[in-house]
Amino acid sequence: MKLRLKINWLRIFNILIVGILIIIIARNSLWKKEDRVIEWDVVSYYAYVPAAFIHHDLSLDFFTKNKQLPGEIYWPLVSPTGKPVIKTTMGLAIMYSPFFLIAHAITPYTKYPANGFSQPYKQLLVLSSVIYLLFGLYFLRKFLQYYFNKYLIGITILSIVLGTNLLIYSTYFSTTSHIYSFFLFCTFIYFTKKWYSNPSIIYSIIIGLLIGLISLIRPTNIIISVFFIFFEVDSLSKLKERFYFYFRNYKLIITIILFSIVIWMPQIIYWKMQAGQYFYFSYQNERFFFNKLNILNNLFSFRNGWLLYTPLMILSLMGIPILLKNKFMFYPIFIFTILNIYIISSWWCWWYTGYGNRAYIESYAILSIPFIILLSKIQKWNKIIFILTLHIIFLLIGFNLFQSRQYYKGSIHYDSMTKESYWASFGKIEPTLEYYNACKTPNHNNAKVGINEDLFDIRTYYCGAEKLDSCKSNFISEANNNIKFLYSLNRTTEERFKGDYAIKLSQSDPYGFTYIFKDFVFPEKIDITVWMLDKKGGSNAGIVCSSVTPGLYYNFGNTVIKTLPNGWKKIELKLELPYFRPEDIKVFVMNQEINPVYFDNLLIVRHKLLSIPKQMH
Repeated sequence: MKLRLKINWLRIFNILIVGILIIIIARNSLWKKEDRVIEWDVVSYYAYVPAAFIHHDLSLDFFTKNKQLPGEIYWPLVSPTGKPVIKTTMGLAIMYSPFFLIAHAITPYTKYPANGFSQPYKQLLVLSSVIYLLFGLYFLRKFLQYYFNKYLIGITILSIVLGTNLLIYSTYFSTTSHIYSFFLFCTFIYFTKKWYSNPSIIYSIIIGLLIGLISLIRPTNIIISVFFIFFEVDSLSKLKERFYFYFRNYKLIITIILFSIVIWMPQIIYWKMQAGQYFYFSYQNERFFFNKLNILNNLFSFRNGWLLYTPLMILSLMGIPILLKNKFMFYPIFIFTILNIYIISSWWCWWYTGYGNRAYIESYAILSIPFIILLSKIQKWNKIIFILTLHIIFLLIGFNLFQSRQYYKGSIHYDSMTKESYWASFGKIEPTLEYYNACKTPNHNNAKVGINEDLFDIRTYYCGAEKLDSCKSNFISEANNNIKFLYSLNRTTEERFKGDYAIKLSQSDPYGFTYIFKDFVFPEKIDITVWMLDKKGGSNAGIVCSSVTPGLYYNFGNTVIKTLPNGWKKIELKLELPYFRPEDIKVFVMNQEINPVYFDNLLIVRHKLLSIPKQMH
């Protein structure tokens, strides 16, 4: 008798997903870095939590009086009443809160300050995103099991997690809104099925709370209601029956509406308290342009085009027409997808700074349905084509893993990619000079008034210690003689970052890697990085950007952005030079202390104005 081993593919895929996520998160350990986890939009999303539970002051009076407290960060805007107001709505703060409270309970027993921003809080925030993601995948699996087999469900979930930009936003930017919204979307479609199978007060309360919380995180996601209204509607007559059904069960519908409003009440009260309005558009000079769509750019642009960086989702969109044969799923998915693309493409920042247009991530819960429908139809149609399709899927997963690594390494830019920079980085993990030179920073000011026009051209200048070998005069000329590299006699073989040499600076020879620029047009953005080795520790060495004429301009920085096990640290100085009379600018590294510090691989990235905006003349 032959024994057949029954393989639970769904369980294997789940273990694989969890394992990969844990490895990536543990390897990055973002909570150990000062400028990570609570960053970018998360600063605003999270601000409600420490303000409420630590300072007991959502009015932010403590911030007005003290500005930034040590170790804390708040970015409020000024409301029409003159009071500080947090830019984002508080939906994400509600989801952070249970994990914040756990961290707040255990932090006093650690060496870290219980200020809401120290390492234990960051660790619990990262843990929260992992837990919400896993629960989201659980509810997605439960929903799909109503219609499909476990094997196809396993492939679908594996594809969505590892084959899309959801991977980066569940590991590298895990505390941003998208994983939390993805969890809510997955939970919502599951309870939508449960509600129609067994309409009840309990399910109505859950649906109402979910709609409220989904829209409180991102108000435009209220369109998730379309999925609920059109769920399993396959004809006009069925739609009429649906509204008759709502009329007969009006108490349940009222319950859904009331509990959606309940979730919003704290936000409405907060806006009234701080802005003097019950409904306040806190994004101020940012807006949608519903009559100036950027759909093609939004989907296919080298600057974060959704389908260019997440081509796996093309298969999902291909599955939507197949749903026409099963219309009960076609209408909710088709209408939602059209509205979603329209709204996302209408936002002034249609490229949604980040990786691969992050605004679509939560919708993967719904788009998993046409994806698995496509797989199911191909499997029934032709086994050879199905196997070929699986090979394509796993190829696209590998492609996404590679591009995710590129983004992590900096060879895919968060908002300045062009066709030229994309192909300059294609197949390369580390960024190249060709890549940097081909990037173009978008003009945010123009975009906010509906004009798509690049303002900055990126220029890159690099010098390693090896370059000093060919220097035979005081200056090395570059490009069109607008840049000069000031030579110094401090190259050494004692230490090196890459290659055979570094430069050694101390009190007796304090300056090195000096670039002099003669073609600045102000204002101009400049990002400077260099690798530094301080063997004794504690020195105040770093990067300087100043005017050649003393006193006109000076800035110093040594922010550590990366540390290697061998002690080398990558430090950074990021500036936006002010608008004043053009003056020669110099960039150099400096150590004026007795103990020597070593430097190597200076990189200067200039975001140079193509034209001066009218308001600057």
